Amino acid sequence: MRLRVASKLCMLALLASPLTLAVACDSGDGGAKADAVADTTADAVPDTTPDAVADVVPDTTPDAVADVVPDTVPDAVPDVVPDAVADVVPDAVADVVPDVVPDVVPDAVADVVPDVEPEVSPPDPTKFFVQLVGGTRVFASDALWCGRRANGQVSCWGPNSVGQLGTGGTASPPFGPVDSLVTDAIDVAAGDYHACAVRAGGTVVCWGGNAQGPGETGQDAALGETTLTPTAVTLPTKALDVEVGRMASCALLDDATVWCWGNYKAAAALHTPTSVATGVAKLFMGGLGTIFVDADGGARYINNIGWDLVSSEVAKLADGVATAGLGWDHGALVTTGGVTQTYGRDDGKSGDGLPDEGVTHPEPVNVSGVPAGAVAVTAANGFACALMDIADGGDVWCWGMVGPGAKEGEFPYAATKLEGMSGSTLMTGTADGVCSVKADGGVYCCTNSTAYKCGLLFAPPQ
Repeated sequence: MRLRVASKLCMLALLASPLTLAVACDSGDGGAKADAVADTTADAVPDTTPDAVADVVPDTTPDAVADVVPDTVPDAVPDVVPDAVADVVPDAVADVVPDVVPDVVPDAVADVVPDVEPEVSPPDPTKFFVQLVGGTRVFASDALWCGRRANGQVSCWGPNSVGQLGTGGTASPPFGPVDSLVTDAIDVAAGDYHACAVRAGGTVVCWGGNAQGPGETGQDAALGETTLTPTAVTLPTKALDVEVGRMASCALLDDATVWCWGNYKAAAALHTPTSVATGVAKLFMGGLGTIFVDADGGARYINNIGWDLVSSEVAKLADGVATAGLGWDHGALVTTGGVTQTYGRDDGKSGDGLPDEGVTHPEPVNVSGVPAGAVAVTAANGFACALMDIADGGDVWCWGMVGPGAKEGEFPYAATKLEGMSGSTLMTGTADGVCSVKADGGVYCCTNSTAYKCGLLFAPPQ
C-alpha cells in the first residue's frame, strides 16, 4: 500500500518540478523503482517538454487569443448586432406591419361583413295569424290573448297562473306568443282564465282554470280546479266553431245545435256540455252573453252574467245580422246591409256621439261615423271597433275608451279611424286594447285608457 502512495506522490512531484524528483521519491521500499523513474524521466523531460511547452504555449496561445478575441469579437458584436437590430427590425416593423394591417384587414372587413350580416329570412306565411282572439277581463294585466296560425298552431300570450297558455304547465315565459300543445286548430277562442279550440277532426279541446265557476273547461271540474293540458270536451258530433265568454264556453256543431258548459247564464252553471239552442248558423259569445244567428240572419241573444239590462233568457235581438262581437257589458254588430250598430250599456261606448252615462240600449243603435261595409266588429272593456275590408284599405274605426283622445281622457263618442292600423286583415279587442294583423304578418295594437298608444306588438314571424 505504501508503494502505491509513494508512486503517486512521486508522479505528482514530477508534474510539479522535475528538478526535485530524486528527493521526493527516495523513500520506502519503492526506492529502486523511484530512482529508475528519476533517471529516465529526468533526462527526457527537461530536454524536450519544458522548451516545447515554453516555445509553443507562450508564443501561440496568448498572442492568438489576444489577437483574435479582442480584434474580432468586440468589433463584430458592436458593428453587426446593434446595426442589424437598429436597421432591420425597426424599419421592418414600421414599414411592413402598418402598411399591411390598415390596408388589408379594415378594407376586407368593411367590404365583406356588411354584405353578409344583413341577410335575414323572409316572413313565413304559414306562421301568420289568421285568427286573433282576446279575453274580456276588466283589468288589462289579466288579459289573455290567443291566435291561430295558418299552419294550425295555437299560440297564446298573457298570464299563465292557471295554465291558460295551454303549454301543460303554469310557468310564466317572457311576454310574447307561446306555442300551445294544439297544433291542428281550425278555430280558437279565449276567455278570462281558459281557452278552447276546435281541432282538424272536429274535436273541441279546452284548457286553463275553472276560476269563476265549475265546468268552464268542460270537464265537470270544481271551482278552482285547473286543466293544464288541452283536453277533449265530450260532444255528440263534430264541432264547427267554439266560443268562450267570461265564465262559460259554447260550441256550434255540424247539426246546427249549440252546446254550452260553465256559467252559461246567471245562476245556471252547467257542469257538463248541455244543448241550449238549435237551428243556429253562426255563434258569437263574450262577457255580456251569447248571440245565436240563424241562416236568415235573425239574431237571438241571452245574457250569461246576470245584467238586468238585457234578457237572461233567449230573446230576439235583431234581423239581418251578418256578424257580431260581445264585450263586458255591451255588444256590437254589422247588419247584412253593412250598418254598424251597438247595444247594451252605453256610458259613451255606443258610438252614437253622446256620452250617455247610465243609459242602456236593449235594442241596437247605429254607430256614428263608421263607413258602410265593415267585415268584422269587436267589443271589449269600454270600447268597440269595426274593421273595413282589406280591399277598401283595411282601416280600423273605434269608439269609446280607445283612440287618440283616450290619452287626454276625452274618449271619442263617435267613431274615429285609428292611424297606423290601416292595412289590417283581421282584428279583435280585449281589456288591453285592440289588435290587428296586417298583410305583412305583423301584429299591431292600440292600447286603451289614458296610456293610449299604437305600434307594432309582434314582428312578422320568421
